[in-house]
Amino acid sequence: MEWKTAVCHQAEIAIRSTKQLIESVSEELFSKKIHEGKRSLGELIAHIAVICEADLHIMKEATVEEMNDFYQRCNVTTKQECLGELEHSFRVFQKEILHVEDIEKKTTSYWGVTYSRAEWYIEIIAHLYHHRGQLHTYLTVLKQKTDVTLFE
Repeated sequence: MEWKTAVCHQAEIAIRSTKQLIESVSEELFSKKIHEGKRSLGELIAHIAVICEADLHIMKEATVEEMNDFYQRCNVTTKQECLGELEHSFRVFQKEILHVEDIEKKTTSYWGVTYSRAEWYIEIIAHLYHHRGQLHTYLTVLKQKTDVTLFE
């Protein structure tokens, strides 16, 4: 299996199961927090929805101001908006992966970490799985039924 296909496949697993988790959530729960000082359920879902595209912008050396502008433009609040943005963000990620040429090219984030594109793609996948795990935990703590297969 070519690396591009493998990366897209692993992202697709995370996106598919995350989408199922989001679909199982009532919007009435979006304001719930399981810990003070942390994101609400809705804020977490909105964050997950833009991870792929946001992290690609960071990989392409977007400034903190450019990222703030991006997050302002991607201000999703409803379940349907989040699901739509999740799909859009994943399509942007897939397109990037399938057309990348120099996998070893290094770029630096606005906070100073430097990775090759290969490392950025791993970071994006890890970021998705991390927050999917958080979402699953939130739903479990809130006693929501989650009949979603997280891994193949």
